[in-house]
Amino acid sequence: MSKQVDVLNLEWSSSPSRDRESSTLVCNYLRYQGLNVVEGSVFIGFSLINQLKPKLLFISNAIGATINIDLVKYAKSLGIYCVTGTSEGNFREEQISQFIWGHNTEQILFEDFWAVWTKQAKEMVVKKHPEISNRVVICGGQGFDRYVISSHDDQWFKPTQEQTSKLTIGIGCWDFGLFYEQDSRYRKISKHLDKNQIDFFKADCLKFNKELKTLIENHPHITFIIKLHPGNQLGDASSGVEGLRNLPNVYIYKNDASVLQCICASDIWLSYESTTAMEAWLMNKPTALLNPSGIDFPLRHNMHLAQPNFPDAKAWSSAINEFIKTGILPEFSKYLDRQKDIIRSTIQWDDGLNHVRIGNVILNLLESAPPPAPFPPHAGKQSFNILNRIKHLAYWKLSSSLRILPRFGKFYKQHKSIWSEPQLNAFSANRQTDQITFYQEYNLSKALLRSISGD
Repeated sequence: MSKQVDVLNLEWSSSPSRDRESSTLVCNYLRYQGLNVVEGSVFIGFSLINQLKPKLLFISNAIGATINIDLVKYAKSLGIYCVTGTSEGNFREEQISQFIWGHNTEQILFEDFWAVWTKQAKEMVVKKHPEISNRVVICGGQGFDRYVISSHDDQWFKPTQEQTSKLTIGIGCWDFGLFYEQDSRYRKISKHLDKNQIDFFKADCLKFNKELKTLIENHPHITFIIKLHPGNQLGDASSGVEGLRNLPNVYIYKNDASVLQCICASDIWLSYESTTAMEAWLMNKPTALLNPSGIDFPLRHNMHLAQPNFPDAKAWSSAINEFIKTGILPEFSKYLDRQKDIIRSTIQWDDGLNHVRIGNVILNLLESAPPPAPFPPHAGKQSFNILNRIKHLAYWKLSSSLRILPRFGKFYKQHKSIWSEPQLNAFSANRQTDQITFYQEYNLSKALLRSISGD
């Protein structure tokens, strides 16, 4: 008889994307502590829950899509423990309801524990909803651990063109698609910004694109790695990189390379607005902004306060030339103390052990008694009836032949195409090797790891 599954983790992609990187760190830690863990796709999640009957369901982000919420609700209806994390954990007070609930329109916390990144984040949540305070735990930003654990992953990048490159500049794209009506998120974002603000971002997207294109064309002997935002729906144009894909010194990635890989292969990291700047700091890489209209605009995190802004191609060219001569990016060193403060305020701990903290929440829950009772039927609308469950499984299995439902067929075919069990297994094994090496390097026994906690 096969061993019972202790933990089932469900995510959207098997590739080393943001949520996969985060969840696999946690899953590997749980395996290291002796649990039987299975990682699977959310799109066959109902089937996997029924088939595997796990003791606990873990999802990196329950509020990012309706199906994620439905899976949590379904698991709880069967008496299965649920722990969820936070994909975008740098909360802002003015949008706190969106950060808490996202696609959870019922605004009920179904899971047993929800892990947020920082003390400040929990304070914002509890201020808004004190009734859930005992189920909100602080575990740090576990996805950021990979920048401490695996900061050497630069051998993957093999330029297809032979060129003598003086250096490599990585670009972490912002998602300007939010401000276009074709994007499914436009309706929500338009409730928070007025027309002038939305028009500002549309205009700045074009300016960013123009200056970046000029910079790249003026430096043919520099390699540029462009990493698209994983949530981007509208392609290159809404990333500010339209017309760059065919330039000989440009390489553009979305799900086929991780942010970690792109930063590792880069000497300098450029962005418009992105928390990936902090990830570069964790790997000791210099960063700077390309903000053509200045740094004062809505929806900013605090990353812009800890790096210089070179507003156009001319300023960036000057900075690059100085870096080539001296190995130092102009003005960057002025912001080092601010960077340390931002790292602490954003992810709480930068010791590479945040995945251990949420892993220990899961272990503690599994060791508790008695087992959880299913939540009562009235506690939330049940959108996971048998017909709905069969629908998801059918769409997944028959997506390539659903000609009569092209919209659904295309959606599921797309997500099925980026799910590969061999890819997932290989990635998980590689990351597990990195993690065990890290634990051993710092003399972290299983018992010592087990003692690490958040709040």
